[in-house]
Amino acid sequence: MGRPSSALARSNPTKTLAQWLESLRRRSGLSWSQVAQAAAETDLVVSRSTLFRSVQGETVPKWKTVQVFARVCGGDEREAKRLWYGAACRAVTRTGVVRRTAVLSPQFITEPWQLIHAMNRMRRENGEPTLRELEEKATVRGVSFLPRSTVSAVLRGRMPAKPLLRHFVRCCGNVPEHRLKDWEDAWDRADAHRRGGVPVAAGEAQDALARAEEELRRIRARLDEARGQLGEATAALRRVTRAARAPAPCAGPAVPVPSAGEPAGAQPRSVSAASTAGDGAGLPPQGRTRRDRRRSPCTTVRHG
Repeated sequence: MGRPSSALARSNPTKTLAQWLESLRRRSGLSWSQVAQAAAETDLVVSRSTLFRSVQGETVPKWKTVQVFARVCGGDEREAKRLWYGAACRAVTRTGVVRRTAVLSPQFITEPWQLIHAMNRMRRENGEPTLRELEEKATVRGVSFLPRSTVSAVLRGRMPAKPLLRHFVRCCGNVPEHRLKDWEDAWDRADAHRRGGVPVAAGEAQDALARAEEELRRIRARLDEARGQLGEATAALRRVTRAARAPAPCAGPAVPVPSAGEPAGAQPRSVSAASTAGDGAGLPPQGRTRRDRRRSPCTTVRHG
């Protein structure tokens, strides 16, 4: 069993990692020399003194050292990665105050210190390879694009050159070719900020914003015009609807009706079709009652 977790360990991820590594070694029953010897057989060469210092909780060990404990002592490598990453991302001062600094994605980097911070985090996330390993990985025909001295100065705060940044993210972060453009744009913005100018991407964004505002104004003008046309069409539709609902006039075609007492060959008089409906149909106005005339007010009589 490992040492009991203290309050300092719960607030200090470096202490938490150290206690977890020590608990793995004790549970396995191996001595420091046995752990170092077993690590050498797995191509992870770590000295006995390095293994001992890693469980003291004073500094964050390298990922390779943590891997030795996980593989040789039977620990979960995913849990080891989680604890190690938490300890590497948090720097604990002697006063116990935890300093946290947000690391931005390359799309949001605008200043040199943000770019350097992102490079350091990339190195930690990928097992914190040594400067010599990076130098050898970026060597082409005997010439390295990542010299140890230059990379060391950059990680301590010097603004990197664009070719160095490109080779660093490719060799250290295994960034694919189609993602290198994001880091190159980040370098352009950081370099423009260092020189006191306006980043190229920011200028392009301002032009795009101006074009979008102009297009928005044109769309609003067309929308106002369409609203006016819609109002006119609605008013015309209302007028047509009111006209359709109004009562139609009662005039109709004249129907010839023979008068009583007239000879058979005489020309009959014409009475409108409306006068044939209802009570008193076919009667002249003199023979109708007042009620009949009120009931069929649209009757028209034409005498031949």
